[in-house]
Amino acid sequence: MTAPTAELAHPATGIIFRVCKPDEPASHFPAPHWLSEPPRDRFDDPRRRCTTLYGAERLTTALLETLATLRPDIPIVLRQRSLGADPEELPPRVTLRWQSQRVYVRLQLAAPRPLLDLTAASTRTFLRLELAQALQDLDLVELDLSVITSQERRLTQRIAAWALHNGYCGIRYPSRFDGHPCWAVFHRPTVQVRELAQVSLLHRPQALYAAARQHGLVVERPVA
Repeated sequence: MTAPTAELAHPATGIIFRVCKPDEPASHFPAPHWLSEPPRDRFDDPRRRCTTLYGAERLTTALLETLATLRPDIPIVLRQRSLGADPEELPPRVTLRWQSQRVYVRLQLAAPRPLLDLTAASTRTFLRLELAQALQDLDLVELDLSVITSQERRLTQRIAAWALHNGYCGIRYPSRFDGHPCWAVFHRPTVQVRELAQVSLLHRPQALYAAARQHGLVVERPVA
């Protein structure tokens, strides 16, 4: 086990934003039954020792991560073009129904153990050597931002396993959409989560419009 060092670490104390449904558990960690499912998200522990809470330091970043699922899949875009349609002329909508079923929350997190800071180049350089065998097993030649933010989850999940084994309480990493920091926090007994605010997306914060524009989405508004 490698003890957490200042060069690799970021304090696990601060405020993050999440976009979720209003009936999520008070702790905001996924329910334990998720551990019986295969790992799915970027920094889920592949050994299924604990669940993972995801959030972002900026509300716009949290919305970018969530709204990405509303974009049309590439095969649909190509199908529209083959039929002579311009996908940009019929942008997908963030519907009122979807807004009514989502809230954003501000969470205060505190933990005695730090986060593994993947936003730092020195951390990525260290892990490139530390996880050299994993890189070779996955036919990867580098551990850099392109890999960390890609759809290749096997490596990032191995990073999560390494971080958990070596005493980190989670991972700080750059968003694949705007590069701003996101957090993946492991559900450990020493991690404290307190909800500071919960706001319906029907209030349509400016961050919602900013994130929607970046994804080419239109935010639906009530008819006057």
